[in-house]
Amino acid sequence: MSKSLNLGFSYFIDSALQTATKRFSHKKLWNVVLHVVTSWPMAWAMLCIGRNFLPISLQFFLIIVKCLLCITQEPPIGFVYSIFYNIVAYYAVYIHTSVTTFQAGIVISICLAFQFLSHLLLEGETPQRLPTKEDNLLFQVMDLANEFFLAPFHFSLTLLIRFDFLPILRWRSDAALHKLITSTQEIKYGKKSP
Repeated sequence: MSKSLNLGFSYFIDSALQTATKRFSHKKLWNVVLHVVTSWPMAWAMLCIGRNFLPISLQFFLIIVKCLLCITQEPPIGFVYSIFYNIVAYYAVYIHTSVTTFQAGIVISICLAFQFLSHLLLEGETPQRLPTKEDNLLFQVMDLANEFFLAPFHFSLTLLIRFDFLPILRWRSDAALHKLITSTQEIKYGKKSP
């Protein structure tokens, strides 16, 4: 029996499945709010680190790819997110040019610490993890990058779902969450007989 969920590479462009995985691990509203609030400074810090090491043309290309990924996943809200992200990118690349890699690393570390503490204090447990999403090593590397670089978008979507501002995405995410929970239970306890 497989010990992974076998989600496949379509997972990376399926916003319903992305938000379902966030909802699986982040049940309390204030935990989601704190993750949204801390994921934006992390995005700014990563852009500052990129400014220090990458050529500007490559950084622009990566920003455009990220915005296109968000627009592809959820067109109306992805476009709004892209506007906000481009404002953050402008400040990180052009305005805050004196930020060092060390300072950006400290911002990322503090934000990650707040996120971990929010799980302990608000959820009462360490972050609940899904079984492995896919056995493929390339998928796992892409998933790690997805969790790190697209966190502001997915947590913002999750927050909007919690406030019921995106009812169609909520419906799709509910269906994906039900499938995730069922698959997780089958992996943990075995498949139920009919």
